[in-house]
Amino acid sequence: MKIKITFFILFISLFSVTMAQEVVIKDKKYGTMSLKKKESLNLEFSVSWYSYDFETHNPIVTGQIFPPNVRLRPIKTESSNNLFYKWEEGLKVGDEIYKQFITIAEASATIEAGLYELSVCWNDAVRIYIDGKPVIVEWNSSKKRTTKAVSKKLDLTLSGNHHFLVEHVAQGNGAALILNLKKVEAK
Repeated sequence: MKIKITFFILFISLFSVTMAQEVVIKDKKYGTMSLKKKESLNLEFSVSWYSYDFETHNPIVTGQIFPPNVRLRPIKTESSNNLFYKWEEGLKVGDEIYKQFITIAEASATIEAGLYELSVCWNDAVRIYIDGKPVIVEWNSSKKRTTKAVSKKLDLTLSGNHHFLVEHVAQGNGAALILNLKKVEAK
């Protein structure tokens, strides 16, 4: 796997994002980045969410998604062919709203050989692994809790079977996790 990283860090308001089928992020310095559901490869993700109290264990500070020797049961699970989520008030499960939670998403797929663009938009922290190797590690939440999300994209050369793992932390005040993987023409 060959990786060429193109940093594309932008700030957007979670409350101004239209979640229908596309998120367009405009920035004077970096230009425009578009995350479209229909352009993304359909990776069949197994997604689990965990309610979490960050006062007892903060995964951003410790680097560990869960404390050692602790097993948590997910509060919600689903299968999804993309990661395209926004939570303005928190994760809603039944009548409950969880402001602090962890998202774990995994997918395995056979990828046609070529150059791909991986784009991600998140709030508060995210780590993305391909075949157990970190490709995006943005595990430093801002000291101030905010309604701003951050985006980044990078170019990857992929072919064959790959395993994708996404770890996401939401600390409150809205959250987002939008992942887009699309094939691009060689530059």
